[in-house]
Amino acid sequence: MSACTRPWIVCADRVSLAGMASGLALMLLCSSAWAFRAGFFVVLVSTAAQILFSHLRGSER
Repeated sequence: MSACTRPWIVCADRVSLAGMASGLALMLLCSSAWAFRAGFFVVLVSTAAQILFSHLRGSER
Protein backbone atom coordinates (compact mmCIF):
# COMPACT_ATOMS: atom_id res chain seq x y z
CA MET A 1 0.00 0.00 0.00
CA SER A 2 1.11 3.50 -0.65
CA ALA A 3 1.74 6.09 2.01
CA CYS A 4 -1.23 8.06 0.71
CA THR A 5 -3.76 5.48 1.93
CA ARG A 6 -2.31 5.25 5.43
CA PRO A 7 -4.19 8.23 6.97
CA TRP A 8 -7.48 6.86 5.60
CA ILE A 9 -6.89 3.46 7.17
CA VAL A 10 -5.90 4.99 10.51
CA CYS A 11 -9.04 7.15 10.51
CA ALA A 12 -11.26 4.17 9.63
CA ASP A 13 -9.60 2.14 12.39
CA ARG A 14 -10.38 4.83 14.95
CA VAL A 15 -13.96 5.18 13.71
CA SER A 16 -14.46 1.43 14.16
CA LEU A 17 -13.21 1.68 17.75
CA ALA A 18 -15.58 4.57 18.39
CA GLY A 19 -18.41 2.52 16.90
CA MET A 20 -17.66 -0.30 19.32
CA ALA A 21 -17.77 2.08 22.27
CA SER A 22 -20.98 3.79 21.17
CA GLY A 23 -22.69 0.48 20.40
CA LEU A 24 -21.74 -0.89 23.80
CA ALA A 25 -23.00 2.27 25.50
CA LEU A 26 -26.26 2.03 23.57
CA MET A 27 -26.68 -1.59 24.65
CA LEU A 28 -25.93 -0.97 28.32
CA LEU A 29 -27.36 2.46 29.02
CA CYS A 30 -30.68 2.39 27.17
CA SER A 31 -33.32 0.11 28.58
CA SER A 32 -35.41 -0.44 25.48
CA ALA A 33 -35.35 -3.44 23.16
CA TRP A 34 -34.73 -1.40 19.99
CA ALA A 35 -31.66 0.26 21.55
CA PHE A 36 -30.20 -3.09 22.58
CA ARG A 37 -30.79 -4.50 19.10
CA ALA A 38 -29.34 -1.43 17.38
CA GLY A 39 -26.34 -1.40 19.73
CA PHE A 40 -25.70 -5.07 19.02
CA PHE A 41 -25.59 -4.51 15.28
CA VAL A 42 -23.37 -1.44 15.66
CA VAL A 43 -20.93 -3.50 17.74
CA LEU A 44 -21.10 -6.37 15.24
CA VAL A 45 -20.33 -4.15 12.23
CA SER A 46 -17.67 -2.22 14.14
CA THR A 47 -15.95 -5.45 15.18
CA ALA A 48 -15.83 -6.69 11.60
CA ALA A 49 -14.47 -3.31 10.47
CA GLN A 50 -11.87 -3.33 13.26
CA ILE A 51 -10.63 -6.77 12.20
CA LEU A 52 -10.42 -5.66 8.57
CA PHE A 53 -8.69 -2.34 9.19
CA SER A 54 -6.27 -3.70 11.77
CA HIS A 55 -5.13 -6.32 9.25
CA LEU A 56 -4.73 -3.63 6.58
CA ARG A 57 -2.65 -1.54 8.97
CA GLY A 58 -0.58 -4.58 9.93
CA SER A 59 0.47 -5.15 6.33
CA GLU A 60 2.00 -1.66 6.20
CA ARG A 61 4.37 -2.25 9.13
